[in-house]
Amino acid sequence: MNEPKCMCIRDLTANMRYINLQFIILEIGPPRRTRDGHDVRLIRIADQTGSVNLSAWDEIGSALSVGDICRLVNGYAGYHRGCLTVNCGKLGELRKIGE
Repeated sequence: MNEPKCMCIRDLTANMRYINLQFIILEIGPPRRTRDGHDVRLIRIADQTGSVNLSAWDEIGSALSVGDICRLVNGYAGYHRGCLTVNCGKLGELRKIGE
């Protein structure tokens, strides 16, 4: 099966959909509990063109470590607290592909 072509982080803009990225994890923030009981972590990710925040929920966020190489398929971008942030969403897939 062919992998979707990945875009560069520098080309991201708010309200983009169907984002495919390959990146390294630079920093993982502590989990924060939402009102409905989910854990969300703010993760700083980067590729060779730049860096951006990634919002990772529940077990996805807890399975990641600094230095992991990951691929996101069908993510989307928006603003969270004034910063451009990438989200996996319900249709997206985030998986570790290396260290």
